[in-house]
Amino acid sequence: MHITDILRFSNCKVNFKENKLLNKLFHSTASIVRYKDFEKYLVDVDIIIVLEVFSSLSKQFVKYARKTNKKCFVIVYELIPNHLIYKIPIFKINTSIVKKYADWYICISNKAKEHLITLGFKKNIHVIYPWINTKKFQIIPWIERKNKIFFVWKLDNHKWILEFIEIFRKDKYKEYEIVIIWDGHYKNKVEEACKTNPHFSYLGLINNNELPTILNTWILYVLLSKDTYKYFHKIWSEQFWFSIVEAMSCWLNVVTTNCWALPEIVWKENQKYIAEQWKILDIENKIDVSLSNLYIPNINNSNYTNERYDISKQAQKLFNMINK
Repeated sequence: MHITDILRFSNCKVNFKENKLLNKLFHSTASIVRYKDFEKYLVDVDIIIVLEVFSSLSKQFVKYARKTNKKCFVIVYELIPNHLIYKIPIFKINTSIVKKYADWYICISNKAKEHLITLGFKKNIHVIYPWINTKKFQIIPWIERKNKIFFVWKLDNHKWILEFIEIFRKDKYKEYEIVIIWDGHYKNKVEEACKTNPHFSYLGLINNNELPTILNTWILYVLLSKDTYKYFHKIWSEQFWFSIVEAMSCWLNVVTTNCWALPEIVWKENQKYIAEQWKILDIENKIDVSLSNLYIPNINNSNYTNERYDISKQAQKLFNMINK
């Protein structure tokens, strides 16, 4: 069985039409894209994979799959059923065609599945969580865990990075080293915080291969996220977060917010560390509660991620679904 590979399209002509108004409205790339002369790259392909039901590429490829008697499934990350994108005629048409012709819908969370059902999708909807290599992300017993609290990913407003800095400036946290990783609009703010707070450190971008070792030197993972609104409409919410799974796989406790799909990702024992996303005092309280268990490696987190997010097990679920 052959499945589409993005490398097949490296020489394929693409008609790309950026819609700057929609990009501004949706805080993301809402563009009209179409491949030209792509058919020759798919002659020996049995299954085509596309992303999101509203996509112009999804519409193009589900129509092609139906015409050529190939199978096509749609991976769904989106989880906001009343998103404005579904009100715009061209994306509304894309969605209706994908709903008519796609064979399966693979949702990466139950929230994504609920969003599809609300849109009127009724059959062949499956939830298969994204996966990580749990053999790569696991406890390394000979590494000494240190008094470090860890924040990773985009240094932007919707990740509460400025609030994170303000919380950990307080005297009660100065015995911990606060480590921040990645890049974003507030990189300069992070660097300034590191200069004025000796217990802060900023590592910038790191290679994913380094992450398992780094995670094993820390005792707490903090990911704060909040919904994004524009013109009083929700245009983004947290869909999935791989680094939470990677941290849990390395036995770390996780403090996060109730930003849509995040509570679904974490192990039930970590639910007590999930804060209301708009309440700073609740976030700080959840951090304080978690600190009492800092030195107890959470093997249940690792067992949970191995069962739910392991790459081989998730691939088997996908294979079983396709071959039903």
